[in-house]
Amino acid sequence: MNHQPQIVVNWHVTEACNYHCKFCYAHWVKDRAPELWRDNDACKSLVSELSRFVSRNNLFWQGRVASRPRLNIAGGEPTLWKDELCKLVFWAVEAGFDVSLISNGSRPDALLAIAPKVKILGLSVDSTHD
Repeated sequence: MNHQPQIVVNWHVTEACNYHCKFCYAHWVKDRAPELWRDNDACKSLVSELSRFVSRNNLFWQGRVASRPRLNIAGGEPTLWKDELCKLVFWAVEAGFDVSLISNGSRPDALLAIAPKVKILGLSVDSTHD
């Protein structure tokens, strides 16, 4: 079996979550200051910079990585902002990333909207109840 290493960038785009698990760091706060990923220009710029950094053309990575880099989107719960999530996934794929997402699965409409562009979907099942 021939294994091709892949660079994976983990981006926790939000701490907000619609669940209130006692053991988790992520909590919904209604009036929280806007997060970076909800600023279209800043988000697109960061994806572009990340793409340049992890590019196989970057001398640091040459000979070490054979596959496309992957952007892993996590939270909190990133599907709370479906429109922003769709844009982020689009920009990441356009920039040359494979995309994966970690979600609690509570927003199937958002998951279906990005499904054609996402290579890996991870569903968090951290507890059977609070």
